[in-house]
This record gives sequence, C-alpha cells and structure tokens, in this order.
Amino acid sequence: MSGIDDLARDLMKLRAADLSVEELVAAASAPLPAVRAVAALHPHTPKDTLLSLVADEEFEVVVSVAHNLRSYRVVTQALLALDDERVRAHVLACSTPNVALFDPVANGDYDDAWHLLRNEELEPRMLSRLFTRALEGEFGVCRDSELLGLLILHPHTPEDIRWQIAEMGQVGLNAFLARSPFTPPEILTLLAEDEDTTVRLLASLNPSLPEDVQADIQAASGLRAGFFRSLMDTGAPYDPQVLPVH
Repeated sequence: MSGIDDLARDLMKLRAADLSVEELVAAASAPLPAVRAVAALHPHTPKDTLLSLVADEEFEVVVSVAHNLRSYRVVTQALLALDDERVRAHVLACSTPNVALFDPVANGDYDDAWHLLRNEELEPRMLSRLFTRALEGEFGVCRDSELLGLLILHPHTPEDIRWQIAEMGQVGLNAFLARSPFTPPEILTLLAEDEDTTVRLLASLNPSLPEDVQADIQAASGLRAGFFRSLMDTGAPYDPQVLPVH
C-alpha cells in the first residue's frame, strides 16, 4: 500500500464517529490541516485541545472549531478574541449558543446581529434581546426591518414576538410571516384575509395554515391542490448553512 493510500485510510478513520480522546488529541497535532480540522469538528475533542486549535495557523482549522457543536464558553470567547471578521462571522452564525454570545447579542452591531440570526440554534432569550434592539431602532429603518424578517424565519423565535410583528401591519413583514413555516396558524388565518394580494397568496400557500381554511381558499380561488403545494417548495424558508467552512 502506497503512502497516499495510507493517508487516505487514516483520513477515513479520522472522519469516523467513534474516535478515542487519545486519537483526537493526536489528530489535533497532525501535520495535515485537514486532519486537524477533523479533530476541531469532533464533539469528543477535549476543551484544552480545542483551545490549542484556536491558535492554528490554518483558517480551515480555526473555522472548524467554530462549527464544533460541543464548543465551550471559553473556546467561543477565545475565537471572538481573535479579532478576525471572517472567524467572528462563523462563530456567531454556527457556534452552539452559550453565555459567550450574549455580548455580541447586545452590542448593537448590525453585522453581528445578522450573523447571529442565521444561527439556527440561537436561544429564544437571545432572539428576544435582538428583537428589542431592532424594535427600538438600533440599526436603522431598513436594517431593523431586515432583522425582523430574519426573526420571523428563525425556528426559535418566541410566538409573542411573531404576534407583535404581525400587529405592526407592515406589508413586507407580513409577507415574511405568511411565508414562514413557523408562523402560528392563527396569524396565518388572519394573513389569508390581508389587504395585500401577495400576503394573502403566501398565507394561503403555507402548509401551516389550518386545513379547513386552505380548503375554503382553494374552493374560492380555483387553485389546484398540486399547484397549491408546489409553490411552497421553491426554496428553503430558512437556511442556516450560509457560511461554509471552505
């Protein structure tokens, strides 16, 4: 077996789920960045080892630490302390939420808020803090509206926030609410009777709309059931994978 074959075999082993702590620690100091990146991503890699990888010279390895779903508070803090905008974006959008993310949530920086709202695992309490800041005009009219739209599309946004946004009566935000699969059925029922044609159509096509309301709308408009569903399949409503490792 050639050296390249040996390397391929070792890489496949490193990507397997069942790795011992000793193997992960060894992988973290391997000469190949791809091997160190595997260790950086692995959920069983020790905290001290992850901290050592924060200082890695290869961007791929550092970003892999940011994508580790078992990341620790001290590791997140170390990544944010690097003062690298690219790394910071990955940390905010991809790291599992912990106390270390509270400062970025509260700092009033639009870019930080945008990346945080792309983090599918962000906790409701943090989402509530971002909502309060946007509601207070923290980021400017257009940016506030954009952040409210992202809040609508986030799976963990509290229901009371969705109601508050719905009560604003803004057509653009109503369109987000009508499109989101996380909008409560009661809000969708109201939006299905909205004054705006686009909002009504989006609400009527939302699978979360109560079946009896859907049936009434289809009967009244003549929409075919297949077409009714297919329009809702044109693109994911929420895509947390906006910052690939590469």
